[in-house]
Amino acid sequence: MKKGKVGEDEVEKVVGAQGKVGRNASTDKMRMCTKLVRKYKSCEEDMNWTSRGLVGTVINGESIPLIQKRVEDAGFTNIDIIPLGADKVFIHSLYGDNVSVIVGKAN
Repeated sequence: MKKGKVGEDEVEKVVGAQGKVGRNASTDKMRMCTKLVRKYKSCEEDMNWTSRGLVGTVINGESIPLIQKRVEDAGFTNIDIIPLGADKVFIHSLYGDNVSVIVGKAN
């Protein structure tokens, strides 16, 4: 938001989508711009699915297919890796098992 002065009072002007300050010079009135924000509410099925997985961090910039192959070579054929962006991945079971239990049994 940009701050400007109208007479003696200081007000905040909302910058419009085209980069113009929301003030109409011909009528000298303020126009307020609204920004719509999408809200997502998870359903119970989504919450149950994500609670059975793990979030991991990829180190050394390795590719996801290479990591997936290493996991399969280690004997975890029912584990899938989903990239989340940057260096984060979501690890979940293809059969709906709890991944933290599977990883815990691996030790």
